[in-house]
Amino acid sequence: MLEYLKTNWLKLIPLLLIVLVVFFCSRTNKRVDKLRHDGKLTFGRITKIEKGNKAKIFFNYEFQTASGTVVSNNESELLNNYNYFLNRYFPVIYDIEDPNNSELLIIPHQFEVVGQVFPDSLAWVKAYIVK
Repeated sequence: MLEYLKTNWLKLIPLLLIVLVVFFCSRTNKRVDKLRHDGKLTFGRITKIEKGNKAKIFFNYEFQTASGTVVSNNESELLNNYNYFLNRYFPVIYDIEDPNNSELLIIPHQFEVVGQVFPDSLAWVKAYIVK
């Protein structure tokens, strides 16, 4: 077996990549499932916005829990005039046991992922989504 590994180790790389992809996908799903079933809603303020590569924006935000202020960040699809969102408040869903597991909810898709209804009060955001 050891001799086989020495001569064919390159053949194992695709298998290892598949295992890693499955591992990371299951971790993400567990994190989202935890928010979907046990998440608590609150409001958070966007404190900083950074433009990422391609069509991504990174929002830094803060929100209050019973144990204090939590600072986190999320990525989102590209939004027109995204600086308009700076210092505005949006819903945040977080895990009570691990507040660092949180999602800032701005666009309809983000609400769908965590099993929440997109509120009518945020309908104005749809005009900023890049199509």
